[in-house]
Amino acid sequence: MTALARSGETLAAFWRVHVAGLFEAEVSERPEYRLCIDWDGVIQETEDPYSFPPLLGELDVYLLAQGRHRRIAECLGAQPMTWDGAPGVRFAV
Repeated sequence: MTALARSGETLAAFWRVHVAGLFEAEVSERPEYRLCIDWDGVIQETEDPYSFPPLLGELDVYLLAQGRHRRIAECLGAQPMTWDGAPGVRFAV
């Protein structure tokens, strides 16, 4: 498995750290990337949820901690969204 930059260049190679399927890789910063997975000869490119930054803003976190958030349904739970061209669902609890 490798991490690919949006331009297609290889950023890092992952190695298996647990037989159950846990992989890790070292990168120098938090780049935008996609996963390239080799399933015994079948190549799959997909988004990695961990490649995206936290999507709750500082104000949301502050108001939630204060117990004063007036639009809590808009920031917690499952929210369909598109981020940087990648459609998906943001989930926050």
